[in-house]
Parts: sequence; structure tokens; C-alpha cells
Amino acid sequence: MSAIEKPIHRHTYHIYQRSKTNINVYRCTDPDCMHYIPREFIIGKRAECPKCRELFIIKPEDVKAGQKKAGKKDLICFGCSKSPKAKVQKHVEEQLEAIFEQQKEPEESLADVLSNPFNLDTWDKEENA
Repeated sequence: MSAIEKPIHRHTYHIYQRSKTNINVYRCTDPDCMHYIPREFIIGKRAECPKCRELFIIKPEDVKAGQKKAGKKDLICFGCSKSPKAKVQKHVEEQLEAIFEQQKEPEESLADVLSNPFNLDTWDKEENA
């Protein structure tokens, strides 16, 4: 297969990782991507989290964390971070999901409503009670 026939892989969102030698430069981790960006220009960009694959917008706090240490640093979303605030948010989300699951009631289907539009069965039971 020649280079002309080979399809070009283009992705929409980057997964950023800080350079090992220069902490002011971030690069995309996709092997087919040659995208590099300075730290001051990465703030406000939409990126993909390498852990959960969700999209997030890079905030100044994400770039400042560990900025003085050399070595690799992947930019991850708030949900995948190990911060105390992220743990509290996960706990609250789990509790809310449990509450919503308890409150779910089976809804009447459209076929049930159309077959008995006046719902006489439940109306008779309410009058007798």
C-alpha cells in the first residue's frame, strides 16, 4: 500500500502529556499526531482524558499541578483526579443516583392509556375506599 492510498488518521481531540525535558511544552500522545503546544496556550482547550476518555476543558489548576517537577505528566479530568474534592463529588453523585433510582416509578405506557382512556378500574377503587 503506497502512501497515497494509505488513509490519514485524524483525531478531533488530543490527549496531552507534558514533555520530559521542558515542563513548559505539552504534546499529544497519539502516535500519528505531531501536535505540540506551549503551557500558556493550552488553558481553555478541549482535551480527552487518558483514563476515562471523557472530554474536558483544561483549567489553569490542571496545568499548575506539579509544574516544578520534571518528568511526564498526563492531563486528566477532575473526575479521574485523586483530589479530596473529586472524591467528595464522586460520593455525592453515587448518593444522588441511588436516590433517583428509588424514586423511579413505572410510567403508564401509551397503549394502556389509549385502551382505557378514563381509567375506570382505578376510579372505582378510589370511590369505594
